[in-house]
Amino acid sequence: MNPLTARRKGIEFEQRLVRALGKIYGPSNIRRNYQGGPNDTLPDITGPDIYVEAKCGRNPPFYSALQQAIQRAGDPEGIPEGNIPFAAFHLNGQNRHQPREFVAMLRLEDLLRLLADRNNLSIATTKAAIKAAIAELHRHPTKKKDRLFGKTSNNRPYPEET
Repeated sequence: MNPLTARRKGIEFEQRLVRALGKIYGPSNIRRNYQGGPNDTLPDITGPDIYVEAKCGRNPPFYSALQQAIQRAGDPEGIPEGNIPFAAFHLNGQNRHQPREFVAMLRLEDLLRLLADRNNLSIATTKAAIKAAIAELHRHPTKKKDRLFGKTSNNRPYPEET
C-alpha cells in the first residue's frame, strides 16, 4: 500500500476513535495529538485517564504498540494512579469475506484495575487484589493439586512426587 494511503487510513482511524471515546468522556475531554518530527513523544490520543496508541492494518505490531503507549504515557512505574495506557487496533480483513475488527490491548494489571473499579472496591482493596492476582499468575504450579487435569503442557502426566 502507498505510504500516504496508509497514513491517511491511520489518521481516519484515530479520528473515529476520538469520536467513539468522546461519546463516553465527552467530546471536549478527548484529544488527538498531532505527531511528527524528532520530538514525537505524545500518545496518539489522550483523555482524562487514558493514553491511546492507535494502529491500523492487516498485521499491526501489537506488543510494540502497547509498549509505545506505556512509554509515551510516562515511566511505567510513574503513570498516575487510575490512568490506563492501551493500544487500539483497526484490523483490516484479508479479503472481502473477512470483516474488519476493532480490538484493544492493555496490560493485565490495568484490566484488573478496571474490573476492581467496576465492582466498587476501595483503593486499598484494589491494590491488594491486583497484587495478589499478579502474584497468582506468576506462581508456578508445583503442587499436584495446582495442576490442571494432572498433565504437563505436552499432554504427558506429571512425574510422581516423592
